[in-house]
Amino acid sequence: MAQFSLTFTARRREAVLVAPAKSTPYELKPLSDIDDQHGLRFYRSGILFFRNNPAQSGRDPAAVIKRSLAEALVYYYPLAGRLCAGPSDKLIVECTGDGAVFVEADADVRLEDFGGALSPPIPCSDQLLCEPESTSSDVIGRPLVYIQVTRLACGGFVFCIQICHCMADAAGLVQFVMAMGELAQGTTAPAVPPVWAREVLNARSPPRVTHPHPEYEQVPDPTKDRISPADVLAQRPFFFGEKEILALRCQAPAHLRATCSRFDMIAAYVWRCRTIALGYDSEDEVRIQFVVNARGKRNNAQGRAPMLPRGFYGNAFAFTVASSTAGELCRKPFSYALELVAAAKARSAAVDHLQSVADLMVLKGRPRFATARTYLVSDLTKSGLEELDFGWGKGIYGGPATAMLATFHIPVRSAGGERGILVPVRLPEFAMERFVVEMKRGLVMKEEEESRGYGGQQYATCSLTFNARRSEAVLVAPEKPTPYKLKPLSDIDDQRGLRFYRSGVLFYRKNPAQSGCDPAAVIKQSLAEALVYYYPLAGRLRAGPDDKLIVECTGEGAVFVEAEADVRLEDFDGELSPPIPCNDQLLCEPESASSSVIGRPLVYIQVTRLVCGGFILGVQLCHCMADAVGLMQFVMAMFEMAAGAAEPTIPPVWAREILNARSPPCVTHPHPEYEEVPDPTKDRISPADVLAHRPFFFGEKEMSALHRQAPAYLRGTCSRFDMIAAYVWRCRTIALGYDPEDEVGAQFVVNARGKRNNAQGRSPVLPRGFYGNAFVFTVASSTAGELCRKPFSYALELVAAAKARSAADDHLQSVADLMVLKGRPRFATARTYLVSDLTKMGLDELDFGWGTVVYAGPATAMLATFHLPARSAEGERGILVPVRLPEFAIERFVAEMERGILMMEGESHGYGGRQYATVGSTCMAMSKIEAVLLAPAKPTPQELKPLSDIDDQRGLRFYRSGILFCRINPAHSDLDPAAITKRALAEALVYYYPLAGRLRAGPGDKLIVECTGEGAVFVEANADVRLDDFGPALSPPIPCSDQLLCEPESTSSDVVDRPLVYFQLTRLSCGGIIFGIQVCHCMADAVGVMQFAMAIVEMAAGAAEPSIPPVWAREILNARSPPCVTHPHPEYEEVPDPTKDRISPADVLAHQPFFFGEKEMSALRRQAPAYLRGTCSRFDMIAAYVWQCRTIALGYDPEDEVRIQFVVNARGKRNPMLPFGFYGNAFAFTVASSTAGELCRKPFSYALELVAAAKARSAADDHLQSVADLMVLKGRPRFAMARTYLVSDLTKMGMEDLDFGWGTVVYGGPATAMLATFHIPAYSAEGERGILVPVRLPEFAMERFVAEMERGLVTKEEEEEESQVMKVCSHL
Repeated sequence: MAQFSLTFTARRREAVLVAPAKSTPYELKPLSDIDDQHGLRFYRSGILFFRNNPAQSGRDPAAVIKRSLAEALVYYYPLAGRLCAGPSDKLIVECTGDGAVFVEADADVRLEDFGGALSPPIPCSDQLLCEPESTSSDVIGRPLVYIQVTRLACGGFVFCIQICHCMADAAGLVQFVMAMGELAQGTTAPAVPPVWAREVLNARSPPRVTHPHPEYEQVPDPTKDRISPADVLAQRPFFFGEKEILALRCQAPAHLRATCSRFDMIAAYVWRCRTIALGYDSEDEVRIQFVVNARGKRNNAQGRAPMLPRGFYGNAFAFTVASSTAGELCRKPFSYALELVAAAKARSAAVDHLQSVADLMVLKGRPRFATARTYLVSDLTKSGLEELDFGWGKGIYGGPATAMLATFHIPVRSAGGERGILVPVRLPEFAMERFVVEMKRGLVMKEEEESRGYGGQQYATCSLTFNARRSEAVLVAPEKPTPYKLKPLSDIDDQRGLRFYRSGVLFYRKNPAQSGCDPAAVIKQSLAEALVYYYPLAGRLRAGPDDKLIVECTGEGAVFVEAEADVRLEDFDGELSPPIPCNDQLLCEPESASSSVIGRPLVYIQVTRLVCGGFILGVQLCHCMADAVGLMQFVMAMFEMAAGAAEPTIPPVWAREILNARSPPCVTHPHPEYEEVPDPTKDRISPADVLAHRPFFFGEKEMSALHRQAPAYLRGTCSRFDMIAAYVWRCRTIALGYDPEDEVGAQFVVNARGKRNNAQGRSPVLPRGFYGNAFVFTVASSTAGELCRKPFSYALELVAAAKARSAADDHLQSVADLMVLKGRPRFATARTYLVSDLTKMGLDELDFGWGTVVYAGPATAMLATFHLPARSAEGERGILVPVRLPEFAIERFVAEMERGILMMEGESHGYGGRQYATVGSTCMAMSKIEAVLLAPAKPTPQELKPLSDIDDQRGLRFYRSGILFCRINPAHSDLDPAAITKRALAEALVYYYPLAGRLRAGPGDKLIVECTGEGAVFVEANADVRLDDFGPALSPPIPCSDQLLCEPESTSSDVVDRPLVYFQLTRLSCGGIIFGIQVCHCMADAVGVMQFAMAIVEMAAGAAEPSIPPVWAREILNARSPPCVTHPHPEYEEVPDPTKDRISPADVLAHQPFFFGEKEMSALRRQAPAYLRGTCSRFDMIAAYVWQCRTIALGYDPEDEVRIQFVVNARGKRNPMLPFGFYGNAFAFTVASSTAGELCRKPFSYALELVAAAKARSAADDHLQSVADLMVLKGRPRFAMARTYLVSDLTKMGMEDLDFGWGTVVYGGPATAMLATFHIPAYSAEGERGILVPVRLPEFAMERFVAEMERGLVTKEEEEEESQVMKVCSHL
């Protein structure tokens, strides 16, 4: 869910009161005791966005809604009244008929300006609501309803309503606006007549509280909260789709899996992650409080009468609370939180629970519900607000306008069209980053956690959570008296961009030789001794004239905290890299890049003892006081004091005056690092984004590959830092997908120590021991287009040139002058890669007496990146680069990083001399013409056509894609390919008219095609790339496939009410054409899609009708009556313990295509059993071989069941016989299975026999009919995927033979690579025809997979040659 920085001002007309359209009764109507809670005395809001509807041209939505409001108030006349206070402060509605407030407004924005996926907080919501949002409004004597209708520049509009919460809950609000919608469309009365009946929810006489109500009782010590409405809060929306819900359900206790709702699971999960992120003390009580709707319940033990009549629109809910200590909630698994939520929900189900709340209100004086250390959440997924229609169609978003501490579950669609639940969350900034990490961590199984790194360098993600028990912070003063002085910072120190605290953490193992020695005591003493020499660090910063910072050397000291954590060093998962798990528990202060530094301690140190005897040192130092070298110098002094030294080896030197501005200041060099790029708002990343983390390891192999690609004149001079920084900058730019004309930069730090301060170079600028900031930023810049299109050497030259510019003797002095002249500006960050080199700091050499540091470096990962010294899992020394990018970019970044290294090494994807070069990094400027709906060229029947029971599998409810690359045809240079293709598509839809309709959900969720003739989506596009830029041998994933297809690829799209065909034609700058087609898989299989595409080709060539008339005949593949499953169908049954998989769609996967030509096929056929050599197909052999190699590479346990699942076409079978031209789904899956141990241990022939046997089983005439019967009996289950290799054969589809008139198809096949694999016809680089198999595997498995593939494909000649060599060696 992207975040948008939209700002606008609505031009409001004067507010008017809209009274009921007819006279209404004057009466006094007391609220119920549920309505009249002090905690509900505020206005709740809802907001709906509506598109322009050409059919309503000339009608003013404001006028329509204003009239419907007046009509609705006739029925809901209490809402036109005013609240007044009765006896004992009891609220009463005086039905005055005064009316509701109505405001018309106009805004010069378009609906599209709000972004693709709306979620609260809605941008500029204050401009769309009449009244400011508040949870503590006065409601007496005020209008009870406020409505604003804002017309947008695009013709759409925004409807906002605010209603006094005492008058209605969410269900009541929706009932009222639904009545408005019905009246707006001409009905004479609301479909649901409103009912007051508030007396039903009054307290009993006498009142008696029959249930505990902790929701109205404060937690112990409520002031110990970590969040309040007064905090500056970060906002994030989180989407829960099928994948996320499945991950949660798998972790639910067995007894709850079938009964717990989506709300229960998400609420419990978010509560737990939120508690971990906020870092409460272990003994603190924390709660979740949620709303339970009482509608439909009964009001007595006999259950004879419903409590609330239909049409009741008052408040009819109760809060219920689950609670736990923070320690238990964080330490125990998700299932514990879910059980607490389920138990709380069950308690609230008691018959008289709501009545008990009403009694409590009267007895306790209408208390407010408690909020301290409480997560408040409500479920709006069933409110139906998004169904409201005033005649302009349904809204595209219906929900809250603002995000509050109380959270909502809102129904939405993801960017990929998947229906799901959105949870907007607000947390303090210190907690949000950890919350995001926790949310991601729990939504994959442990076996599916993403490995990080590449090239065999594995950096596992750690899922550790803990809370440190901290002692009270103390101030450690210098051990001896120190001078009281005022010491101004230099003009380099005193940059606004350095006014924050930088951190480092150091991990130490247990040292038996130090038994009985407390590391905290040792470090505390060494800190006091070191501060004698570094006494300015024991002072405080003050603001001097012109906001110049000055150190007041007060000797107050540094903050020191001792802590203990019930974790072991091993729990951090071996290979540490930022962000360190639970780093907020290891540092005294929350990490921030914008902290206030004035008047605060300048150093914070925490020593955390671990249960294994090791410890962690966390250091935070004000960046204005020292850079990384200075920090290292100070910590080294502490180390020397701890070792017994009398004084530091390097005496500290202040000398900040050396780096002050000259008099007069004179900027002698350009400093683009302090100037924004043009249009800085056009960035693709910001600290507010939800970011994915990955560390990347550069060892000798990677450095050698980069070094070879460096220009000859730089090879002897460029550093490892230069090469890695240039390479990562280029890959990052490609991954983020900037426009080609955008300026992008790499900004890095250059140390100025050792430079000279004048042209003659007579004296060094900085004395030895200087520990202040002594660095400059320097910037390399380029347009994104050039950086992505040109080779790595271009980026390296830019970095080297920028570094050379910063080498000028007076460059640092020029920066100091700029600071004074320009008011100490911040360095620019938009579209900029910021990176620093920490490999030479020596932090990893620090030893306080406990031995070598296990890890030393930053605690957190930020947008600024560091190069850190590290060892790979194999012990190789190298450089680690932790990277943070938005999730949309990280997978492409990983692919680019791998791709470039492999290409530089000259490695081919494939083997045996079959060269399949990876496509270079293509950066496209894509311009798309607005999508249009292409209807059939002639009228077509309007009818309902049910899908078959084979079509209507849940596992086929997505869009499958195909893509064709066509070279330029000079003979057709004067023709418009888009016009021809559009015409051909419209003509083909006359024959395939169901594809121009829409799917609807029928009884039992059975899908039916409504043949509406609305048409297929067609998009024209232009891209500034050439066909040759895609490389010599195309294979999936096609670069930039998301730019070549109309819709994002997904295997879980919602298909109901959407177009069934999407078609995009992209013209290339060379004159070539790319056709991208996406068809709903429920409508056609690969053969059917091909048949439809061939019809379009024939229409384009001028045919009067398709050569193959399409046949619907879906009834043939319906279940029998009665259904009778006559064959086993393991493809729809999970393997035992399906969570024990080694791969999932959530993993970052490596891609490789593998080519099988005659040599490879001959090698496989020789290993086939003799009885199968004449009958097994090329598909059988390749599929069996890849399955076996893949299983070996993934490293399953020997007893694990593993499978291969492949598609068998049923066309041509006798039962049922399908007519020629049938284009529906006519295939069955079939499965071969084995234990992993047997499959890996036995020869290839074993795997092939299993595949052949599975194929034979599926050949039974009624096999497909049995599948249809299973679908009906089992509720259309999805096929199982755990520990399963899925593969389809596309070699006979003929897609590469399609010709729209623009010449030869260069490539025809899938656009993307998925966990399911395809066999695709292809040519090798030498022109040999063969089969290409694109494979996706986690990085940890790909290298072994390649080795296994090569191992088994040795030819007979190669075997004989090897045997001969062995004989000669033996003889010698």
